[in-house]
Amino acid sequence: GIWIYSSPFVITTPKKEKVAVLLMDTQGAWDSRMSKEQSATIFGLTALISSTLIYNVQKHIDEFKVDNLDYFTTYAQTALREMTKGKAIFQQLEFLIRDWENFGEGWDAQQCDEQMENHLRDHTDPDRQ
Repeated sequence: GIWIYSSPFVITTPKKEKVAVLLMDTQGAWDSRMSKEQSATIFGLTALISSTLIYNVQKHIDEFKVDNLDYFTTYAQTALREMTKGKAIFQQLEFLIRDWENFGEGWDAQQCDEQMENHLRDHTDPDRQ
C-alpha cells in the first residue's frame, strides 16, 4: 500500500520559495503477499507523484535488488508512457542503505563513505560490469 503523512511540511528553499513536502511510505516491493506486478504498480505510481524517490534497501545493494529496480522502472515507464506523454517519470532517485554491515573495525567516516561509493558504483555503473 501507500501511506502519506497527514500534514505537509512547509519549508523555504534557498531561493526563498515556500515548498510543501509530503512524506509517503510505500510497502510491498519485497512483500510475499503481493505479486511482482503489484509491487511494480505501486513503484510506478510512487515515481509518478514524487519529486524524489528513495529506494530503501537493507544491508547492501545486490544484483537481485538492482534487477528488481530495473524491472520496476521498466514496468512503470511502459505502463505510464501514455499518461506522461513521453516525459521522464523519475525526477530524482536516491538509494538509502540501512543497517550497512560491511564497515571495517575502527574506520573513520571518510573510509566508510569511500566504501559505500565504491559498492554503489560496482552495482549501478554499467561500465564496471
